[in-house]
Amino acid sequence: MWVKESMMIPPMVDCVIDWLTLRYDSKTGQIRNQDGVDVDIVDFSGFGGIEYLDDSFLGLHMLPIYSKYVKYLVNKGYEIKKNLFGCPFDWRRGLSQTADYWNNVRALVERAYSLNGNQKVVISGHSLGGYFVQHFLTEKTTAEWRAKYIDSAILIAPSFGGSGMAVAALWEGKIPFLELYGNDKDFAAFVSSLGGLHIHLLNNEVFGDKIVSYDPNGKPLKAKDLPEIYLKYGKLSGESAKLFEFNRYNSIKAPKPVDVPAAIIYNDALSCVMGIDMKTNKKIWGKGDHVVNAEGYQYACQNWKTGKKLHCHNINSTSLFLDHNTMVQNDQYVKYVWDLAMSDEWKK
Repeated sequence: MWVKESMMIPPMVDCVIDWLTLRYDSKTGQIRNQDGVDVDIVDFSGFGGIEYLDDSFLGLHMLPIYSKYVKYLVNKGYEIKKNLFGCPFDWRRGLSQTADYWNNVRALVERAYSLNGNQKVVISGHSLGGYFVQHFLTEKTTAEWRAKYIDSAILIAPSFGGSGMAVAALWEGKIPFLELYGNDKDFAAFVSSLGGLHIHLLNNEVFGDKIVSYDPNGKPLKAKDLPEIYLKYGKLSGESAKLFEFNRYNSIKAPKPVDVPAAIIYNDALSCVMGIDMKTNKKIWGKGDHVVNAEGYQYACQNWKTGKKLHCHNINSTSLFLDHNTMVQNDQYVKYVWDLAMSDEWKK
């Protein structure tokens, strides 16, 4: 889900931020949109909403996302909505998508299966998309369903271990690269409502006893301490505190292993924010891919035991062209994902 560039210019951006802020419906106990606002998914099952971050200008795009993957697969003979499908979702909600949405995802996989001679489906996701795939395959499907429909899962820099950038964003009420948009109060309310940030607080089991932040009094904090600090200091309050509860459990329990052949592709050789000193607002740094911390990848690769093959590939590069955001536009990664999808050897 992306916003038109023309809507990100003051004063319109203040309206956009208000429109996109999630609300809690006390009558139904559910997440809802702002009054008078309807949010829809762009081109579900296709790639119209996820190939690029920007609208085209004179037929040109400046901010590619999945475009390289799509072009690579189309050049290999794949056809969009026949044997190549996109699965966009409302990232504001985190993993708390509606029941109808999860039904649509299952139906999409089943359609891909039946349209292609009952061939099992390879499902892949990057970043929150990788977390989405892991959650879908462990919480929203049955073992029998997965055995019938899923060939394998390819997780590219999956974020199920959490991200220190989310730790800092929820404390500061800001999102990197968007600090200049909107007034501080409204933007902080928007940030604190986002399930996409709530689920990225550092996972309690993954980070264990590691010191990840310091509170305003200088007290060291572990991952399990963070939610109460945000509540205590009003970073999550009112509706945002209610919204937080929808995704809170995801960071409490260890990320479940998927019971299909799975590959995790990641880079842990770059610096990455792990937390924040809340007294000075200085970042605390660790290792990862600039966005997602290495601990999540390492935990899965060391602890996932299901009897199904788990293939972990660490690119281990300090190149800025192989960080979290650029890896999906890198020829090396695109080819590597293709090779995994086409090969059965690593799954044995």
